[in-house]
Amino acid sequence: MRITCLADHPNAAEINAVLGRLDQLTSDELCSLARSWKNDPAIAAARSKSLQCDSPLVLEVLCAFELVSEVYAEALAGRTPDAPVTTLALKAVRDAIAAAYARPSISREDHKRLMAPWRAVFPALVSS
Repeated sequence: MRITCLADHPNAAEINAVLGRLDQLTSDELCSLARSWKNDPAIAAARSKSLQCDSPLVLEVLCAFELVSEVYAEALAGRTPDAPVTTLALKAVRDAIAAAYARPSISREDHKRLMAPWRAVFPALVSS
């Protein structure tokens, strides 16, 4: 199945749920995301699969990553004491974005691995 726009994406509800929270994350949520994020070989492999050039709407994923950086530019610039926490939290956010977009092309297990920090903070948001 070829996906050419978000409206055609079978996981559009989850994508919109994640993207809709980007500029609303509280300090507590960022701290929780940072604590929950980890990187191990299985997660790194899942991330790699989710960002392959044949993944659905991968260019939109990369644009969303850029949006994350823009929304949190001041915190990432180190102008706040929370910069290291924000950096880790945004890794979890990017993993959630990648997983949400890639869901039809990655396994349920890989999706679950990448979404785990997000689900720890937002268990009630749409899931696939």
